[in-house]
Amino acid sequence: MFIIFKGGKQMHAAWPAIAITIRLFSFIVLSQFLASLIVDHMEAEQLEMFRRFLHSHPWEKEGDFYQRHFDVKKWKDRLPEMGNNTPTQFRKNKMLGIKPEYLYQFVLETVRAELCHMFALIFGYAILFCNPHVPGLFFLSIYVTLINLPFIIIQRYNRPRLEKVLERIVKSQEGVIIPAERLYT
Repeated sequence: MFIIFKGGKQMHAAWPAIAITIRLFSFIVLSQFLASLIVDHMEAEQLEMFRRFLHSHPWEKEGDFYQRHFDVKKWKDRLPEMGNNTPTQFRKNKMLGIKPEYLYQFVLETVRAELCHMFALIFGYAILFCNPHVPGLFFLSIYVTLINLPFIIIQRYNRPRLEKVLERIVKSQEGVIIPAERLYT
């Protein structure tokens, strides 16, 4: 164990490396909050634009890919849901109705959640990329991945099912406010 002296005080030689890693971890956590602030202030029109970009791809088989490869049904309800933390947040842990307006809002909220975790993942990796020689980089990258990827998978699994239900309901009802061309792309 090496002891170095700095300013008349004893310090463990590993302390500077630990301090850098803690500071980097703090930046990653702050980037999570930044991602949340960005998407929390998005309007429905912006979320709709991203929904079209984040549509389900044929290889995802309307979310079945995630069930087959990640067994998402077993663990998705065990992860925390942000909507439960504040009364103003939309709760996505269970459906509270089947009205088209509610389902459409639910779809948009899955887009919001996916965007939040995608932005946080990008921000986190950008921070790590800008600091390639920090001790603990591997563990920090694991943290960034595990804190975001499961939530992205949940949204990719749930949204196609919600869109399918919404599309069926809109087709069966007349006079629904949501334009049919906005439902499914």
